[in-house]
Parts: sequence; C-alpha cells; structure tokens
Amino acid sequence: MASMKGFSIGLVIFALFLTSCQAQDHHLFDNHRTDYTFIVVGDTQPPTTDQQLMLIDQIIAERPDFVIHVGDFVDIGTEEEWQRVDNSFGRVMQAGIPVYPVMGNHEYANAGGSLTETDKKNQLFFDRFPHLNSNRWYSFRYGNITFIMLDSTHMHLLDDGQRQSDAQTKWFRKMVKGQGLKIVTLHHPMVSYYGAGAELPEVEMRRIIKDAVEWYVFPAVVFSGHIHNFQAINDGNMYYIVTGGGAGGKDNKGTPLLYNMMDGNRLDVFFRLHYVKAEVTKDDLMMQAIFFHNESGQWISGKKVIVANYTVLPPGYADYPD
Repeated sequence: MASMKGFSIGLVIFALFLTSCQAQDHHLFDNHRTDYTFIVVGDTQPPTTDQQLMLIDQIIAERPDFVIHVGDFVDIGTEEEWQRVDNSFGRVMQAGIPVYPVMGNHEYANAGGSLTETDKKNQLFFDRFPHLNSNRWYSFRYGNITFIMLDSTHMHLLDDGQRQSDAQTKWFRKMVKGQGLKIVTLHHPMVSYYGAGAELPEVEMRRIIKDAVEWYVFPAVVFSGHIHNFQAINDGNMYYIVTGGGAGGKDNKGTPLLYNMMDGNRLDVFFRLHYVKAEVTKDDLMMQAIFFHNESGQWISGKKVIVANYTVLPPGYADYPD
C-alpha cells in the first residue's frame, strides 16, 4: 500500500500551483471557476472498516473538484494511525483530488483524550497537507464563494475571556467581509438537534460567526462534524450542515443519519455512512446527503438543500464594523 510519500504524489503539481498563488494572512488561493462540485465528509477515524473504504472509493468515483474534510482523521493521532490514514483516506489525494481539511479534536488528542504533544500531532497533520502551509485556519475562494476554514479545537483550549480577542477570531471577522457567499467549516457543531449538545465554546463561536454574517443579510453555510450523524438546519440566514458520516468508530454499522430539515420536520434516525455533495453554479448552491442504504446496498441521494440567488444583495447590506 502507499506510504506517506505516496499520499502526497497527487499533490505535487497542485502544491506548486498553490505556492505560486499563496497570499498573506492565511488565504491560500483564488479560483475563478463558478461551476464546480465539491464533497464534504468527516469523522473518518479508526477503526477502518470495509464500509469506510467503500465510502472513500465512492467519493473518488464522484470526481469532485475538491473535498472538504471536517476533521477527525485519526483517534489518538499517533504516527502509526496517520500511516493507516495514508492507505485509506489518503487514496483521495492519490487520485489527484485536492483535500481541504480542518483539525478535529482527535487530531490533538492522545489516549484518554488528553491534549498533550500538540505540536508533534499538528506536524503529523500538516505532513499530509503541505498545501496548507501549516495554517490551522485558512481560506480559499472559488468563483463567488469564499471558504473559511476554522480550528474549533483551538477555540476550546482558550479561556473564556480570550476568544473574542483571539487571533483566529480577528482573522475570521476580517475574512467574512466583502461580497459573495461564505462557507465556514469547523469541526465542532454550533447547532445540533441530536447527539452531543453544543458546549460553551461552540455557543460563543456561533455568536461570533452569526454576529459577523448577519451584517451582510445574505445566506452563509456552516459545515461541521464531530457528531456522527447528518443534520441540515436553517436558522434565518444561516444554514448549519452537520456531517459526521465517515464511519469512524462504528464498526460495520456506519453512522446515524438524521434529517432535521429546513421545514422543521424531524424524521427517524438511521445508521448510515454518508457524505455531502455540493453543486455550485454562478448564483446557486445545491447540497444533498449521499448515504449508503444497507438493505439495498445502494448509494441513495437525500433531500436537496438549495441556497438560491446567493449573489443578490438585498437592501440593508452593510460592512461589518472593525
């Protein structure tokens, strides 16, 4: 199987392109394409199951323009675990598909959940994703959409009084300015109707994000994982998508799939591994969960979530204050 070196083969030309386009202040690049497809998946940590490998193969078969991973590639973040990732999720990058991840709590944690040796564990993460240039939070732009990638575990490690003045928070408030839809990705969900509740740092991060975005009066999308299910929740101008369906820790079962859609209807919980497929045009964003139906052995497309006319600015648009 491929080694860590093999894991990076698909990135060689791509990384050179990013190096030439690298801007300051954590912004990686701008791509002017307005029609493209991307996939969002998360929580692919061990144990690696046959279903998880099937999920990875399905993502590769979709041939998206890029993949967003919402964190938790590993369980306790050892070098041995990352070598197993090289041979599992690493196949996406070996297939030449760029991956843009955020760091989950398991990227930081040792056995027992203690947060020690974080510098070493961060390095193992960045060894796999050299195109991030060691940025724990960063952004990139495709067409009319800015993708803002945050490190929510970093937020957890701060004291209560530090979060508003933290460097990541200040950077986020700067990046959220300007026209165009913002898609924010972080590991911990800020809104959840099933699974672990939102802890204090998520609540504060949600307030920081909502306060900034609501000055713009047009929609924003927030992707997260951490909870091993699917949820799609609308809260005014905000669309919260929880997608922890990478089969991590659910040997031979997949992960729960919960539809809590924009109309407020709550449906049954199913055990399904899944990912989210997003199709972008110049003005519209369409998202839907693609999940594996255990009984039929088929991949099934879920209900569509559409953010329409996201480039139209309504009256009341204003810059976020410094």
